[in-house]
Amino acid sequence: MKLRIIALLISCCILLMSMSECEKNNLVHHTVENPVSCIIDDVIYESSPEVILNVGGDIHHLIEHDWGFAFDIRRRINSKLKSYILYLNVESREPLEIGKRYPIVISKGEDGTTGEYLGPSSLLDNFTDTSNWIYHYAISGWVEFTDFSQGNHYYVSGIFEMECIDHDDSPIILRNGQFGPVRVYYDNMND
Repeated sequence: MKLRIIALLISCCILLMSMSECEKNNLVHHTVENPVSCIIDDVIYESSPEVILNVGGDIHHLIEHDWGFAFDIRRRINSKLKSYILYLNVESREPLEIGKRYPIVISKGEDGTTGEYLGPSSLLDNFTDTSNWIYHYAISGWVEFTDFSQGNHYYVSGIFEMECIDHDDSPIILRNGQFGPVRVYYDNMND
């Protein structure tokens, strides 16, 4: 009995030591690039690699339905001076096509909500201090998908532009936006 326990403990130690040497063998999480970038006020903002859970960790979504599709990504984008969290959402009553521009979900109500499935596209400013969050809600914009691929996971790439305003109607314009390949949770509800 003692020999079995010792053998089990040695096996566990070897397994744990081998996992600590290489992140891709981590049982809990791993890092993926999921690149997103854009230009705001002539300054380039880019995302950093993203740590995601190995099981159920794909937080970006592309879901196809018989009525169309829904897509959303949420990424922190940084410059040397500032950071934002970008919410980019598309809901279309048409099927997904590569090379076609789709309007983003924009704010409609006075309270900044739409009642849409995904909610409005926006930028979240000052997110390190939750008492001073500033939402810049999209008033116009589009996304064009440039690639959708499947391997062990699903990936989507595209370009975008978006114009946002905050509660004081101060504009922020995002130009030359790019994402991808971004790993997404994908579901085809038509199957």
